[in-house]
Amino acid sequence: YLLLRLIYAVNNVPYASLTGVLTGDPDERTSIASYRQVFANSAGFIVQSLAIPMVVFFGHGNDARGYQITMGLLSVLSVIFFIVAFFSTKERIQPPPQQQTSLNQDLKDLFSNRPWVILFFVTTFYFAAIAMRGSVMLPYFKYLAGNEKLFSWFNGFGLAALIAGVTVSTALTVRMGKRPLFILSMTLTGLFNLAVLFLPATATVPIIVSEVLRQFFYGTSGPLIWAMMGDVADYGEWKTGRRATGTVTAAVVLALWVGLAIGGAVAGWLFSFYGYVSNAAQTARSLEGIRLTAGLWSGLFFFATAAVLFFYPISRRMNKTISDELAGRRLSFGAPAPQR
Repeated sequence: YLLLRLIYAVNNVPYASLTGVLTGDPDERTSIASYRQVFANSAGFIVQSLAIPMVVFFGHGNDARGYQITMGLLSVLSVIFFIVAFFSTKERIQPPPQQQTSLNQDLKDLFSNRPWVILFFVTTFYFAAIAMRGSVMLPYFKYLAGNEKLFSWFNGFGLAALIAGVTVSTALTVRMGKRPLFILSMTLTGLFNLAVLFLPATATVPIIVSEVLRQFFYGTSGPLIWAMMGDVADYGEWKTGRRATGTVTAAVVLALWVGLAIGGAVAGWLFSFYGYVSNAAQTARSLEGIRLTAGLWSGLFFFATAAVLFFYPISRRMNKTISDELAGRRLSFGAPAPQR
């Protein structure tokens, strides 16, 4: 398993970095990231829907055998798609020809890059919120709503709304800019996150409607982090004359894992604090803890994400200025201008 995670990281960093080097146009980056998010979430939905039927089909009563074959087939498909992705893409944004590879200099540039520092904290809070909310909703339906089967409907409608939000993200970004849209998205996501504090857990339709709205507004933020990685790399090149897209991406992906770890840990601590015991009758205190974790405590991380974004300095106007100046520099040292 550790080897799998290591190989995944080695593969995922250059994959995530592609958004920053396929184009120098900030709006095109958001569009690319939007397509990526739509297909990624659609693939997740397909896998969730087909995994168990495939296990039953291939296992013939032997679940272990069924899971082995199912995961083997999905792994082969993933390798094929990764090969197609890497051989069919072209990196149009290259480092300046005089740039020398230096990890120490890359790290110095990274920590002096204020937008990267802000994006690191944004990513950490963002994924901590996701981890907290995700870990508590199944217990919410099992113990508060009294019907854990509703969790699948809750997830399904929410995922559909998320994909819808992703699809309109590019259009909203063109009108508003990444930072204002991200702030609005996180604020509204946090507000709808609080809905479980005021709605009875047995009010199935209002709970699902609030989740649809929450996931839609959350979905509008989905492509932004990945697009902003390229913007941050542009900012670093604009300031220092050196480009380090891979280093920027790797550092933000690190923040992603730190956020997931923090969110999972905080959820576990809160469960312990409120006396939650899995697969057992819950006390009034533990039930209240589930509700607060689902609504308030995870919501605070969404609000924290919005608050940190106020310090992110790259506005839409600055984005355009940086893009145009870097395009001019590339022309000056003989590199073809990125196609738009």
